[in-house]
Amino acid sequence: MSDTFKFVTLKTTNMKNLLLFLLIITVGAACQSSEKQAENAPPKPKKVLPVDGVPTFQVENYKDSLDQPHSIISVVMGNRKVKVAETMSCEMIAKKDFGGFQIPGTALAACGGWWAGSGDYFYIVQTGEGIYDVMHGIADEASESSDYGYKVIMNINAKTGITPI
Repeated sequence: MSDTFKFVTLKTTNMKNLLLFLLIITVGAACQSSEKQAENAPPKPKKVLPVDGVPTFQVENYKDSLDQPHSIISVVMGNRKVKVAETMSCEMIAKKDFGGFQIPGTALAACGGWWAGSGDYFYIVQTGEGIYDVMHGIADEASESSDYGYKVIMNINAKTGITPI
């Protein structure tokens, strides 16, 4: 085989490899461009699903590695569940005991608990047709006031869902 033929064969092989390399780079760049366009695209609007039923609380209690109690308080309505707060101690409060915690008798559900000198208390009240407020109050033994100071921390609308404030 002559030297000229080897050179032409070598050149052709290198050219094919170069073309293959350029093709791979181009395809890779096009894929990255599509991914970046997807990242930079405005978020798709979320569908708002109506919520069925009457809201209530779900309390999950556990102890940490130091044997300290903790509670995760969530609002549950229909098939939706949203975390409201995490406190040191919480239990459901019976309707007959609402008054002792400054919770109105019209409240649909209540929970709360006392730990190490203070307590967090929550209740749900209906404020309109399919509209509810989740209220939070604090009792503290160091406070000069005995008022729990309940404030709205979450709104629930049966038509539009649950909205933390």
